[in-house]
Amino acid sequence: MISHILLLAKRDFLQRGRSKGFLVMVGLSVVAILAVGPIIQAFNDGEDAIVIGITASSAPELHPAISQVASALERSVDVRDVADVDEGESLLQDGTLAVLVDGSEIVWADEPRTDAGSIVRPAIAAIERQATIDELGLSPADAQELLAPTPPQERRLEPEDPERGARIVAGYVSIFVLYLAILVFGQFVMLGVTEEKSSRVIEVVLSKVKPESILAGKIIGIGLLGLIQVLAMVGAALVAVQFLGTEIEVPPIGLEVALTSILWFILGYGFYSTIYAGLGATITRQEDMQGAATLPAIMIVPAYFIALISLETPNSALSTISSLVPPTSPIVMPMRNAVTEVPLLENIAAIAIILVTMILLVKLAARVYRGAALRIGAKVPIREAWRAAAE
Repeated sequence: MISHILLLAKRDFLQRGRSKGFLVMVGLSVVAILAVGPIIQAFNDGEDAIVIGITASSAPELHPAISQVASALERSVDVRDVADVDEGESLLQDGTLAVLVDGSEIVWADEPRTDAGSIVRPAIAAIERQATIDELGLSPADAQELLAPTPPQERRLEPEDPERGARIVAGYVSIFVLYLAILVFGQFVMLGVTEEKSSRVIEVVLSKVKPESILAGKIIGIGLLGLIQVLAMVGAALVAVQFLGTEIEVPPIGLEVALTSILWFILGYGFYSTIYAGLGATITRQEDMQGAATLPAIMIVPAYFIALISLETPNSALSTISSLVPPTSPIVMPMRNAVTEVPLLENIAAIAIILVTMILLVKLAARVYRGAALRIGAKVPIREAWRAAAE
């Protein structure tokens, strides 16, 4: 049986890996990601300085204050002196100035610009704050204490986890990748079953191989193709980031979190792909795929939102129960493992439950597969396929 599974997995892997559709999809994904770097670089290179007009009635300290704020924000500014408000407003209307500052008043042509406002507002506030300090005659120490008082002392009963932020990111990435993989490659499994049924190839295959082996082979073969596409996209993303000159620092997430995320990715993909394969056997036309794929999608969406809730309340009753039982456990458990210490017994129980469920699901899907795979024409109801397999 294992040899049949591996042989069928190899067949699906090579057949779909050589198809133009798969190669085009991978190529377009990689090219699109690689294009991000040059596009962002082109926009950054063409960024113009923010032109800010200052009237003669403004404080003389405003010019250096604006330059200081712009430098802190790493923005380029061009500060221009204008004779009066009328001249400044004229320059605003013709688009020469991004913003005009007249004393403590900020003048815009229409809608305020976020980039210019983030520079002139702090600069004006700093000057007015310094003027108040001088008027009150405060010493630099008193002014510092007033503006930035000593924060209260804080302590933790539990030591701070330096890896928490990285683990949360790892949890997000794992459930997001699993979510996409299930929706995309699960439907590929369904498509493979549907194509074989419509082309009558399944009649030959079923005469030699058990339905369980066919389903397992498709899940493994197409799953490896999905993994290759994910790795290609990750590699392209790393190249795009390097093109921008950005240094990537990979934070430690812990071997346990990484391994459990990979394990649940495999379990989740296998669980949902089995459902897709069983549903794929009930249809003949590709036009019916969208309707048949609704059930797995309905099952995935609530699990995704429960996983997000688990980010804040990982030990609540909802999060705990959802992480133990499928169809939510493949998505909720990785997030719980990322943000809290889940007891080993719960992890073992969740893995055992989904493995038993997958075994039962494969048997059920194989029976539906056997009863519906040889039926050509309209969509076969699951109950009818179930009864046909027993005949």
